[in-house]
Amino acid sequence: MLLDNHAHSTYNALQAQLRQLSVPHGFQFQASYTWAKAIDNTSTLFNANVASNGGQLQQNPTCWACEKADSAFDVRQRFVMNFSYELPLARANSLLKRASEGWQILAIVTGQTGFPFTVNSPYGTEEYGTDTYTGFQATRPDLIQQPTMRTSGSPEEQFFSDAVINNQAQYFSTPTTVVNGSTVQTQPGNLGRNTFRTDPVSNVDFSLIKDTKITEGTELQFRAEIFNLFNQHAFGFPVQILNAPGFGTSTSTPAGFPERQIQVALRFIF
Repeated sequence: MLLDNHAHSTYNALQAQLRQLSVPHGFQFQASYTWAKAIDNTSTLFNANVASNGGQLQQNPTCWACEKADSAFDVRQRFVMNFSYELPLARANSLLKRASEGWQILAIVTGQTGFPFTVNSPYGTEEYGTDTYTGFQATRPDLIQQPTMRTSGSPEEQFFSDAVINNQAQYFSTPTTVVNGSTVQTQPGNLGRNTFRTDPVSNVDFSLIKDTKITEGTELQFRAEIFNLFNQHAFGFPVQILNAPGFGTSTSTPAGFPERQIQVALRFIF
């Protein structure tokens, strides 16, 4: 086996940030936005999220330019906002003051576009053979017409429309022949790497905090934290191999996007 480094990548981005701090009103705010594009001919060699997305192998070993595409980790747009606000509930009455002061709310809001993925052929090629080392074929099909994406009536975990799922040959072509008893594609396809994207994702984390002074040097803090407040969900990469069971449909959720989680804590500070 020969490993030869011909990888090349570029990254361009517009990054903007807005901050606001208002001590008299107990308010802090920060928002960040990134509009970016990462392009490469291989994203990572051994630990790509999916081997074909990362360009672990070329469908044509003599054509590095054929693998040039959006990076496997390319997120075109990302927005993150966080804020904290001290609720103005304090009362002058000494008895009510202890119960009403020290309340604070915090939140983190994130949203981003999806990740790119590749549609692969199930076959090796007549010229370059069938891969038996990594366990997947880097071959891509020919694109006949642009596939339509999921419509409102389709399951959310399905990325392509029913027309594509039920009639893949209308959109992708894999001309084949038989070599030494094995079916192979006659030549590498014209479909590019990472030409499709998963759905956008978003998330809101929320916290409610109550600080209560007991003595000059001691304090009781109550915290209620809700991660993924609206229980929003996301789906991982779909099955990417043509004619495979479940093609175009995701069977998992990505790491980093858990279901709603609630935790409550009481802390004594001294």
